[in-house]
Amino acid sequence: MSPFKSLWVSLRALFRPRAAESELDEELRIHLEMEIEHNIAQGMSPAAARRAARVALGGVDQTKEASRDAWGWRILQDFWRDGGFALKSLRRTPGFTVIAVLTLGLGIGVNTVMFAFVRDTVLRPLVRDESLGLTTIYNSRAGADRDFRHSSYAEFETLRESTDVFADVAASFYSIEAVGVKNDLHRRLIGIASQNYLSLIGGRPLHGRFFNTAESQLEAAIPVVVANHSLWQRLGFPANFIGSTLRVNQRDYTVIGITPRGFVGEHVSIGPEIWLPFGEAHFYRDQSLRSTELHALGLTARLAPGLSIETARARLPALDERLNDRALPEDDGPRHLVLAPPSRADLGSSSPNNESYLNLFALLSMGLSAAVLIVACLNLANMVLARGAARRKEIAIRLSLGASRGRIVRQLSTEGLVLCLLGSVAGLLLSVWADSGIYQISLQVFSTSNFTLGVSPFLDGSMMSATVVFCLIATLASSVGPALRITRPNIVDDLKQTRSGGTGSAPWRRFFTLGNTLVIAQIALSLALLFSAALFVRSSLGAKSMDLGFQTADQLVANLDYGMTDLSDPAIARQQQALLARLTPLAGAGNVALASDVPYNFELGYHPVFPAADAAPISLDQAHDGRSYAGFTAVSRDYFSLLGINVLRGRTFTTAESTEPDGPGVAIIDQSLARSLFGDRDAIGQRVFLGEEAAASGDLARSLEIVGIVRSPRDHVFEDAAPARIYRPLGQAPESNIYLHLGTSEPQRRAPTIRRELQAFDPATPVLFIRPLSSFVENNVNSLLVKLAALIFGIFGGIALLLAIVGVYGVKSHAVTRRTREIGIRMALGAHPREVMGLILRQGALQTLVGLMLGTALSLAASRALASMIYQATQTDVLALIVSGAVLGLAVLLACYLPARRATRVDPATTLRSE
Repeated sequence: MSPFKSLWVSLRALFRPRAAESELDEELRIHLEMEIEHNIAQGMSPAAARRAARVALGGVDQTKEASRDAWGWRILQDFWRDGGFALKSLRRTPGFTVIAVLTLGLGIGVNTVMFAFVRDTVLRPLVRDESLGLTTIYNSRAGADRDFRHSSYAEFETLRESTDVFADVAASFYSIEAVGVKNDLHRRLIGIASQNYLSLIGGRPLHGRFFNTAESQLEAAIPVVVANHSLWQRLGFPANFIGSTLRVNQRDYTVIGITPRGFVGEHVSIGPEIWLPFGEAHFYRDQSLRSTELHALGLTARLAPGLSIETARARLPALDERLNDRALPEDDGPRHLVLAPPSRADLGSSSPNNESYLNLFALLSMGLSAAVLIVACLNLANMVLARGAARRKEIAIRLSLGASRGRIVRQLSTEGLVLCLLGSVAGLLLSVWADSGIYQISLQVFSTSNFTLGVSPFLDGSMMSATVVFCLIATLASSVGPALRITRPNIVDDLKQTRSGGTGSAPWRRFFTLGNTLVIAQIALSLALLFSAALFVRSSLGAKSMDLGFQTADQLVANLDYGMTDLSDPAIARQQQALLARLTPLAGAGNVALASDVPYNFELGYHPVFPAADAAPISLDQAHDGRSYAGFTAVSRDYFSLLGINVLRGRTFTTAESTEPDGPGVAIIDQSLARSLFGDRDAIGQRVFLGEEAAASGDLARSLEIVGIVRSPRDHVFEDAAPARIYRPLGQAPESNIYLHLGTSEPQRRAPTIRRELQAFDPATPVLFIRPLSSFVENNVNSLLVKLAALIFGIFGGIALLLAIVGVYGVKSHAVTRRTREIGIRMALGAHPREVMGLILRQGALQTLVGLMLGTALSLAASRALASMIYQATQTDVLALIVSGAVLGLAVLLACYLPARRATRVDPATTLRSE
C-alpha cells in the first residue's frame, strides 16, 4: 500500500461515521496493515513486522519467550519498546513535540537556574556552617536595643582562651585600599585575618599556602598576601602568579597563595579581593590592633565538640563576666555576647539580625520559579489531553485488541517521560547558558565596585539531580493524570467519534471540564507571576527615578590617594588646594570640589555625634543618652553647590574654613541629624561633639558650631530614609584619600583629558580611577540587585504570559475542531457567524474572568511576601495589579478570538457531507 493510499485510508477510517460493532474487524485490519507496512519500511522481516505491529497496537499475544524472561529484563525491554514507539509517535507530530519540549525546557530551565542560585547562596554555606560548627560572635551593650559592635584584640584573646565554649576563634576585619599591579591600582576591599581564619572556615589553598605564625604576629610587617581566585582570573591566570608581586597602596606584597574558586570568607556572595595577615594590620585607621579602644575585629568561632549554638548560648553569661571584668573605665557599660550564623550576616555589619533576608529571597525565587514549572505542566497536560482526545479512536482499538488500561497508561506515560527528558535536556542547556550569562554580567558589574563576587556557576551532581527531580515532577504532573483520563473505557463512543454526555450534562459540568479547569488554573498562576514581575519592574523604575538628594548629571569623580605618597599632612593639604586652583580655570568657578567620600560607594564612615551641654564636663552616660550616629564627610567650599545639595538654613563653609586648620571648629549637618539631636529647636548656632573622646572631655573648645543645615542625600537604594550626615571643612579635617568632583559636559568623553591633566600636575600621586558620578549610582551593588530582580522576575512573568497564551489557544483551537460538526449544524440551521463567535468567546471570557479572580487572590498573597524585598512597594499595588490583569486578560481573549474566528469560516455543507 502506497503512503498516499495509507493516509487516505487512515483519514477515511478516522472521520467516516460507522457502527463500531459491525465494522470493528475492518478497523483493526486497516490499522494493522498500516503498522505492518511501516515496520517493513524500517527493514523488518514480514513476520517480525506483523508481530511488532500487534504488540504496538496493544495486543495480548506477545511472544512467549518474553514472558519467560527475567522480570527486570522484561521491564527494560518494555520501556525500550515503549520509548521507541513514543519517539515514532512524537516524530509524526513535530509541531506538538517542539512546543511541548520548549514549554518544559522553559519551566525546568528556570527552576534549575534558581536551584543553582539557592545552592550557592544558601545551601552550600549552611552545610558548611553546620558541618564545621561555625558561629559569628558579636558584642552587645547590656540593655541596649540592637547596639552591636565588633571586638577588640584583647577581647579576641580572652575568647580564644574559652575552650569550654569555643574550639577555636579567628578574627578578621576589612578595609578598602588601592590594590593592583605596578601603576594599575583600583580601590578594592581587602581582608586582614588571623593565622587560623582561612582554615577555620573551611578554606584550603588552591595553590600555594596560607599565613604562618610569624607572618601573623602583630606588627611583624612581613609583606605577603593571599589572592582571591577572581583576581587571578581577572589577570588571565598567569602561571607564575605564586611568588609574583601585588601592590597595596605604596607597598609591594608577595603572593603566597590563591583561595579556592568562590571563596570569599565567612560570607556567601561578596568579599575581599586579597587577604593580608595580622602582621599588616596597620591599614585600619592607622591604629594598632593592640589598642583597647579599637573595636574592629569580627570574630568567627568553631563551637566546642558536642555544642550547638543554643547550648553554647547558655554558657555565654560566664564569658560575659570575664569580658566585663577586663573592661576599661571608659567603656560604655557592661556588655554581653551574641551568637549568629556566620554566612547570614552582612559584610561588615554590626547587626546579626539580618540573616532572614537572603533566605526569604531564595524561598520566594524558588516559589515563583516553581509556579512557572506548574504553569508549564498545566500547559503540557492540556496539550496531552487535546492530543489524547484526537487519539481516542486509536486507544479504543487497542483496548478492543485486548490491551489493558494499565498497558495504555504506561505507553502514554512513557511518551510524557520522553517529552520531559527532552525538555530536561533543553532546560539544562538553557540553565547553563543563563548561569554563564548572568555570571559574566556580574563580573563586569563588580569590576567597577569595591567587592569581589564569590558566587560562580558550575555544573555538578546536585544540579543534574535537581534537573532529574524537576523532570520527574513534570512527568507526573503533565502525563500520568491525562493518561488516566483519556484511557477511561468508552469504546463504542470513541469508535463512533462521539462524546457521550456532551450536550446533555449540566452547563456547569461542561464549563468545569478538566481541560477548562486547567486553563483557569493557568490564568490564575500566570496573573500571580505577572503581578510579581510588575512589582519588581516598578521597584526598578522607582529606584531609578527616586530623589537622591544630589545631582549626578555632567560630573566626573577622580580618586587620588595622597597617603600613597611621602608627603606630610600639611603638604597634602597644600597640594589639594593647589589642585583646586589648577582645575578651576579649566572647569569654571564652582565646578571643582573635594570630598572624603562619594555617595553610593560604601565608604561612608559613621561617627557618634553628641549635643554639647552648656556646662562642662558631661558624663559619658549623659552623652550616650543623647548621641546619634551620622555619616561623616570632609568637603571643600563648593561641594554643596556642585552636587546640588540644597542649603535649607544657615550657610556653607567659607574659604578660610576650607583651607585653614586653626580656625574655630564648624560643621554642617543635614535635616535628619538636626531633628535627631535638637527636635523642634533651631540647630543653627548649636554646638556638638564629634566622637566619644571629645564628648567625654566636656571641653566646649573641642565642640563644633553648626553653621548650616542641608538636605539629606541618600547613600544607597534600600534606605527607608537618608542617613544622618555631618560635614566638616576639609581644612579642619584633612583627608589623604580624596575624591575630586568636577563639573563638565560629556563626562565620559572628557575623562582621558582630565586624567592627563591630573598626572601632569602631580605625577607622584596615583589617579586610582576617574568615572562619571552617575556610574556610582547605576553600578551600586544594591541598585544592580534591584535591576537583576526586575530582570529575573520579569522573565518569569513573560514566560508565564507566553505559556498562558499558548495553552489557551491550544485548548480553544482543539475545542473548535471537536465542535466542527455542532458548529456546522448551527450554521446550517441559520446561525449567524457573529453568534457562533460569541458562543465561543463567551466561554473563553468567563474562563478568563474566573481565572483572573483566583489570580487576584494569589497575587495579593504573593505581594505580602514580596513587599519586604521590593523598594517602595506596598502590599496592595493596585496599579500593578490592574495593568497585569489587563495585559493577561487581553492576551487570553486574543488567544480565544483566533479559534473563534476560524469557527465562523466553517462551511456547513462540507461539514455535513463529511459526517
